[in-house]
Amino acid sequence: MPILSEEVNVEYITSVLDGNSAIEDILKLLEAKGAELGRKIKSMEELEGECIEEGDLRILKECPMAGTISRIKEMNNGTLPPYFDDIVRAFRAKYPNRGAVLHPLCIVHQVIRTTFGMEHGQYYEEVACRGADGTIVVSQDGLVMSGLSEGDARSKVSDAACLYYIG
Repeated sequence: MPILSEEVNVEYITSVLDGNSAIEDILKLLEAKGAELGRKIKSMEELEGECIEEGDLRILKECPMAGTISRIKEMNNGTLPPYFDDIVRAFRAKYPNRGAVLHPLCIVHQVIRTTFGMEHGQYYEEVACRGADGTIVVSQDGLVMSGLSEGDARSKVSDAACLYYIG
């Protein structure tokens, strides 16, 4: 099991994302957890499991947080809590060109990658993310860094979970 799903589990998420805290405070907690884990891990495989390598692109076939998201939905009558969207909107407002975030767990995941990259002299940028419902979101920064068009990024992630660039 990838360390991401072990560390950012239902218990952690429900303790941080209680729906009563200020969105800005929740963002700070998620970013702090991501930075902590980014310094802790030894490899991206340890974080998220296997991926497909295409040059400087990485494609995750499965979201390492899928199980946690499913359990959160089960606890909330089959849906994610409504304030999850508020957290995502706040993240996108704070980082307007880094919008490949579908839920708060994506925020932690992206900060882990960024921190891990800084610790290892690499640059990681999320390009696209696809949700279980087929929704695909893209990052404008990721498109620029990877050199992909939005259509190419959507195509690469259409039967996967996540696409990111390493520079």
